[in-house]
Amino acid sequence: MSGSAIQARLPDGSVQTRPSAEWAAALPPEPSPAGEGGRDPAGRAGGDRLWRRDRVLARFALGDEPIRLGGEFLGTMERLGPKRPGELALTGAALELRLDDGEVHRWPLEELSALQASSGTVQIRPRGRPIVSFAFPDSSARLWEESIAAALRVRWRGLGRGEIVEFQPRIVGRPAGRVG
Repeated sequence: MSGSAIQARLPDGSVQTRPSAEWAAALPPEPSPAGEGGRDPAGRAGGDRLWRRDRVLARFALGDEPIRLGGEFLGTMERLGPKRPGELALTGAALELRLDDGEVHRWPLEELSALQASSGTVQIRPRGRPIVSFAFPDSSARLWEESIAAALRVRWRGLGRGEIVEFQPRIVGRPAGRVG
């Protein structure tokens, strides 16, 4: 098998190895967050139906720190705060984080300006605010990244914002009906 592959340990203890595209194709379809035309029954684009909910460890960016090589400034990277446990929910309209300490954050999908996944985390950048990173101890970062991307696409279509063509370093779209 060439390229990257993902191994999964099944409940019976056996291990399956498949290319990531094959695992993604085997995922169940996302629940439709909205009715025809990308609107929920009340006429809101995207709807508030739950797509997914899981436990997370959230980290909020505290600021940037410089990256240097031999005294030469190469750029900056986000400095993330401590891991904070909670529950993340994705609906057709927003991401909502309920931290175990009672703090709640809600990010409407149309206010996200970037979505990025790594091997173990998903990062979002709410417009005008610091990055938030999520690790999923009981789920898959890849599944969450795919789900958020799908919800963003549906939301953008429902709001008439066109099609998303890339998610990072920032979300970029093209007007509806425009090809290429």
